[in-house]
Amino acid sequence: MTQFKAMKFRVRDEEHSKAIQTWLFEQGYRWPTTGQHLHNFDVRVIHTWEDGGITYSDDESFKRDVSEEEMTLDYTTEMKYIITNVKPMKKRNIVNVGGVDYYEDELAEALSKIKPVEGNNYGST
Repeated sequence: MTQFKAMKFRVRDEEHSKAIQTWLFEQGYRWPTTGQHLHNFDVRVIHTWEDGGITYSDDESFKRDVSEEEMTLDYTTEMKYIITNVKPMKKRNIVNVGGVDYYEDELAEALSKIKPVEGNNYGST
């Protein structure tokens, strides 16, 4: 895999966790502290980062500050992997305001909470 992606895998059981990790290692992903060593078998969700890192969560509703594709990984007893994109990742538009990049949807939400200035009150106190 030449480009890493932010992905989310819901883990069914210990064997499924091992299969997901093995497949991720084959793609070049690594745990930040242990590299390509199988562990964390009892987690509920395995996440990947765009820098090739792997992390986990015990909360299936955990949301990160990054758009991630939800994937499923099935495997045969011969450890042949079948990976499926469950929910396609939405491409998030980026808007630059004053030299700072913001996600368009987050900026729109923040702006919706701010009242616009009524009239031209510049310089008044």
